[in-house]
Amino acid sequence: MAVRSTADVVVIGHGLTGAVVARTLRDAGVEVLIVDGGTQFSARPATHLRNLAVCRTDRALYADLVAALLRPVSVPPAQRVVGGATVPGMPDGRGVNRAQRPDRALPAARATATLGGMSTLWNCLAPRPNPDLEWWPGLAVAEWTRLFERAEDLLAVGADLSAASRRHAYVLKTLGEQGLIARHIPVAGRATDDGIRWTGPAEVVGDAPIPLRRCVIRRLIRSGERITGVQAIDLPSGEVGTISADVFVVAAGPLRTPALLHASNVVRDNANLGRYLCDHPLAHTQVLLDPDLREDGPGVFVETPRTADRPFHGVLLSDGHDSAVLEGGVDDRLLVSLYWYCALAPRYDNRVVFHGGASDSLGSPQPTLEYALDASDRAITAAALADLRAAAAPLGPTLPVGPPRLTSPGTSQHIMGTTRMGADDRDSVVDDRGRVWGTRNLYLAGTGLIRGATAANPTLTACALAVRTAESIARPAHTT
Repeated sequence: MAVRSTADVVVIGHGLTGAVVARTLRDAGVEVLIVDGGTQFSARPATHLRNLAVCRTDRALYADLVAALLRPVSVPPAQRVVGGATVPGMPDGRGVNRAQRPDRALPAARATATLGGMSTLWNCLAPRPNPDLEWWPGLAVAEWTRLFERAEDLLAVGADLSAASRRHAYVLKTLGEQGLIARHIPVAGRATDDGIRWTGPAEVVGDAPIPLRRCVIRRLIRSGERITGVQAIDLPSGEVGTISADVFVVAAGPLRTPALLHASNVVRDNANLGRYLCDHPLAHTQVLLDPDLREDGPGVFVETPRTADRPFHGVLLSDGHDSAVLEGGVDDRLLVSLYWYCALAPRYDNRVVFHGGASDSLGSPQPTLEYALDASDRAITAAALADLRAAAAPLGPTLPVGPPRLTSPGTSQHIMGTTRMGADDRDSVVDDRGRVWGTRNLYLAGTGLIRGATAANPTLTACALAVRTAESIARPAHTT
């Protein structure tokens, strides 16, 4: 791979936030190159996998596909005894990690090596966070509103996909009778003659393609306050070379982004890298609606938003959650899954660290998680579980495989805060436009920038911040 300037801006990672940055810059006339080392699973690079014809017709297959593509982030090797002797566990790497303490882990946290990452698998729910409780005051309300509106436009958020659904109406009515705020949850997708076109990175980029290079980025090359290039391994040739540009944006996810910065040693003076790791503990159950409500169509898309006295965000979906339920003969049109996501305050001691020579499936340093709940966190999760039970009971009977419970830590796949945004470098990694402190041309995007105690799905917020970052790059005067 030749050493040459390939673009004005290189975006590392073809997830949703990377696509938002690239699309915004392209529309502003900036030359952009996206690089991603993930495996391509669709003819259209980084489309949402629910758009594949086979997944449209077989929901159980889609659930199996998602499960197959998600790999553990960091779990200790299993110990097995065979014939009275202990069998050696798997070597470190690809999620297996001898340094991982079980009591400080997020055992259900997953990563994927697909082109487009988790953004090709996400649930396409895009609610705005509570403005009074969850909008970081470092940005003005008017600015947050503008950014959310632009992000919603890019993600195709807004269509009420369940307007004609009797199941949806029943769930709204039943929750309202309990005194809960219940409303349609915004969904990222367009209604077409062939069904819903779910939003993935490809849908954000749109019909005018942006150059995409398949390569794995090993490290960023820094000289003074500038990143001068990236060391890349070209796929599938395996050739190693350097890609240079004027500006670099790392949008590789909340774990791989800090991993790349760590491997590159480009933020060596910032102790906040990987700190303030936050997750949404999740309470979950599944209920069956009355058979008279059986119907085809999108079904239930409902939220019960976080309020001052309910520090959790409830989501109700016509969702099998796992294919075993569907393949067991349950009519999934009657199935409603309830997800209650908890808002916990970020803490400095919760973090991801990188040590040793092991790597994940894309060659990034193997992460080790140091994460625990305190007494106040456990009180919130207990309250969420009680609230979930109360909300579920009037809707219908609970499935034996889906009783109300707190799921394994990390199940939400909503890791945040590891490269968080802030007003200065004392408690953050990037400034309020996503630029890494102490650098002039290195920016970050993704859920890692979110700094507050949120309960809503973080994708829309991350994309809104990505809009601001891209606009800052396109108009450099705004960075001063």
